[in-house]
Amino acid sequence: MRIGVEVGGTFTDLVALSPEGLRSLKVSSTPAMPEQGVLDALDALGGGEAGADTIVHGSTVATNALLERRGAPTILVVTEGFRDLLELQREVKTRNYDLRYRRTEPLVPRNRVVEIGGRIDAEGVEVEPFDKAAVRESLEAMLNQNPEATLAVCLLHSYRNATHERWVRDIALDLRPDLLVSLSSDVMPEFREYERASTTTMNAYLAPVVEGYLNRLDEHLRRRAFGGRFYIMQSNGGMLPAERSGSHAVRTVLSGPAAGVMGAVRMAALSGHNSIITLDMGGTSTDISLIDDATPTDTTSKLIDRLPILTPMLDIATIGAGGGSIAWIDDTGMLNVGPRSAGAQPGPACYGRGGTEPTLTDAFVVMGILRPNRFLGGRMALDVAAAERAVGSLGARLGLGLQRAAASILRVAVANMLHATREVSIERGYDPRDYVVAAFGGAGPLAATVLADELGANTVFVPSNPGVMSALGLLLSDFRRDYVATGMSDAAMLSAGAIRAALAGLEAEARTDIERMRPEGDARFHFSADLRYAGQGYELSVPIRLSDEDPARTMVDAFHELHQLRFGHSYPNARVRLVNYRLRLVVARPLPTDALRVARNRPDRQDQQGDIWIDGTKQPCTFLLRETLAAGVTAAGPVVVEEDSASTFVPAGWRLRIDEHGGMNIERQVAA
Repeated sequence: MRIGVEVGGTFTDLVALSPEGLRSLKVSSTPAMPEQGVLDALDALGGGEAGADTIVHGSTVATNALLERRGAPTILVVTEGFRDLLELQREVKTRNYDLRYRRTEPLVPRNRVVEIGGRIDAEGVEVEPFDKAAVRESLEAMLNQNPEATLAVCLLHSYRNATHERWVRDIALDLRPDLLVSLSSDVMPEFREYERASTTTMNAYLAPVVEGYLNRLDEHLRRRAFGGRFYIMQSNGGMLPAERSGSHAVRTVLSGPAAGVMGAVRMAALSGHNSIITLDMGGTSTDISLIDDATPTDTTSKLIDRLPILTPMLDIATIGAGGGSIAWIDDTGMLNVGPRSAGAQPGPACYGRGGTEPTLTDAFVVMGILRPNRFLGGRMALDVAAAERAVGSLGARLGLGLQRAAASILRVAVANMLHATREVSIERGYDPRDYVVAAFGGAGPLAATVLADELGANTVFVPSNPGVMSALGLLLSDFRRDYVATGMSDAAMLSAGAIRAALAGLEAEARTDIERMRPEGDARFHFSADLRYAGQGYELSVPIRLSDEDPARTMVDAFHELHQLRFGHSYPNARVRLVNYRLRLVVARPLPTDALRVARNRPDRQDQQGDIWIDGTKQPCTFLLRETLAAGVTAAGPVVVEEDSASTFVPAGWRLRIDEHGGMNIERQVAA
């Protein structure tokens, strides 16, 4: 048996795959002690972890520690003259119209930055000697002042020559053997000094939090007689052994969202959808990603809390608008939804746990789309009166009636999703009308058709078990690691031999990791390069085909084509520079299609009729139980499909169809 457990802001989801089939469940998250939510989920499963051979975990521990600034105090070591590297940041204002804008405070204050002598140039040559005695003296003084601190080291051009960084590490560990040390040459050995320093600092800042959490969880699992392999999901959509994740904490920042994307890719492909826009809407946030040809889109840089992170990850746009996101009125009288969330405690007003502020979930309850006796399969009753009080109070301040206020909350939330969808589609050169919206998460299927209407998309796909898709995605993901080496050069001038030689070092590093971690399956190596036009400040990644007679020419041609697609122009006669070589190691795991099949023996249909409110107008609606819908069933909206982990809304003008894999396809009806 294999178990996937994903901890979200509101619920902790578990999926267990065994020869007998698939089991899934939800329990409330425990934000103050996230490992308890995992243990509660295992208890609800019936203690099956003792017989499991694999547990894969997706967690928001790193993300929350970063957003809430609950990481470890960190010391940063830099080359002399670079003390203010984190303070200077980039000249980018992320909120142009915010009159109260303040720059993000660095994770390391200036008084915990240590400057040291010695310098490596851009070719990796030592141009100033390294004074070990002086470094030892400076480090010892700073460590004595900050006994609880971790250490981040980011020296100039260490991506070409890491000798000085390793000497700093050796000196620091000699002074304090239990010190957690992060070297930029290990965390992300590529150029761009500020981003590399930010990422390395972030890794050191998060390492004790992630390592401590995983160690506690692993200890609990071993006490429960779990003897299998324990993995953590990375931001790149691949698994990594948990014991290695503490030293690579920064790679887990988008752990949960990445798992959801991987699960949606696999399930959508089973139903014939290879080009999708994923909509993962949970309790606290919504994550959106574009998938082309059943392949997730990658990126190597992102802002998390306005801090740059330089590491391979899935290209996911995240907004603070989930089912538990609070609707509020700003100083100008405008309605906003999120980013503040009601979370698991007290939760939305309709949970009846003392919450009084209106949320998106309360709006769905007021509209009648979420029925009080069917939430979580009927295991949790919702308080309709509390939801109406919360939404009604907000509406009164806006001069709106109850139903108009609820509809406005939904529209504002969808507008936020629309902006995030544009970020991963139109701004990347993709037309969202050509894609299927794949909706999952506890609230995603409720809002998907409204978003699809705004996008002009004609199909929405809701997989089986949508409310636990991130947990399922953990079990459908491959083992993956990424490697990078900066190699500034004119791309067209590179010989096939020079390219192979540059990639040989990355492949050797990957094979060493295979020997150390021994993942199950056959390893595949995917080579690529980051290219840009001479003088540009950004790159595009293109594959390297070593089997080609002239791989340099092939990748340059691919770069021109991609630049044309992404930005609408290209310069075929311009000089192209290669910046980084990359290698992606993938050890694929077989897709358990038999276990994912939905049983064909369905209970009798239990359709019910009721009323819902759409944009302030009452409409008759059919309520269906998903577990009673066999392959081939169709129904025209308005329809709400209810199941244990989520509910799906099909408005008028759309028709749902159940496919042979149990997937729900919701298609726009064309007027005759």
